[in-house]
Amino acid sequence: MNYATKALLAYLKRCPSGPLVQCSKLDDLLVEVWPFLKGTKNGGMRPEKLANRMEDVEWHPPTLSFRIERHGGTVRGSTRAEMQAWTINTSTWDACHVKQGHRQLRPMAPRLNVNPLVAEILDIIRGGREDSRVKWRNEKRDWVRVQIGAVIPSGGLKQTAADRRRRFRTRLVEALRREGWQSPRVNVFERERR
Repeated sequence: MNYATKALLAYLKRCPSGPLVQCSKLDDLLVEVWPFLKGTKNGGMRPEKLANRMEDVEWHPPTLSFRIERHGGTVRGSTRAEMQAWTINTSTWDACHVKQGHRQLRPMAPRLNVNPLVAEILDIIRGGREDSRVKWRNEKRDWVRVQIGAVIPSGGLKQTAADRRRRFRTRLVEALRREGWQSPRVNVFERERR
């Protein structure tokens, strides 16, 4: 046992078993102990991230537990934070965590109804019309590339745009297949030879 673990244990021994409400001193002590605990590297939690962020802190000797909101995804644009539940065994000085869902921090982007877009592009292809969202290979109009970035721009979250494009592509492939088109490559369509 080192100075940090001794200090934390001395503090916890003065605490009643159950929920701990006043945790500012505990935050400081846990920040000091964190590098010495086995298992803390698995969660990617740096000690300084603990201060003033622990929730539902409970002490049931020899176990200290808490929940914490992780913001890794929000840095990449997510609207949700991952919730982790941590348990520290003060007998073995092991720490482990489990994911406990997510917390919505900001409203999600509204779901895009791709059906009107599919109908629009389908109409353009049926008519063999020029449009910035399609590129025809020849005058016979039997081969076309759908410019997916023009149909569904990438503004906002990368994952949201990818999901929207995938839903659009799936529905467009189905609709064009019913009309005698095949898709030899992603976003490329050619009329089936008869």
